[in-house]
Amino acid sequence: MIKAFQSLLAEKRNEVDTLKMKYKNGFETLIMTEEKVNDMKQELIDMQPKLIETAKKVAENTLIVQERTNAAEIVR
Repeated sequence: MIKAFQSLLAEKRNEVDTLKMKYKNGFETLIMTEEKVNDMKQELIDMQPKLIETAKKVAENTLIVQERTNAAEIVR
């Protein structure tokens, strides 16, 4: 009877240890992911002025292309 109890106890301890390791690994993964997300957020914030400037340049270039297209249509 005692041997059966000891065997069951050892089995349950192994199960608990396995679950404990899974939770620990999952928690560490969540922490690393959170850090990476925060880094990416900061990069986006830092890039915001560049993105706005680039969007303005694209809009200007689009107007230039449109004007040249119109001029080419007239010549055609």
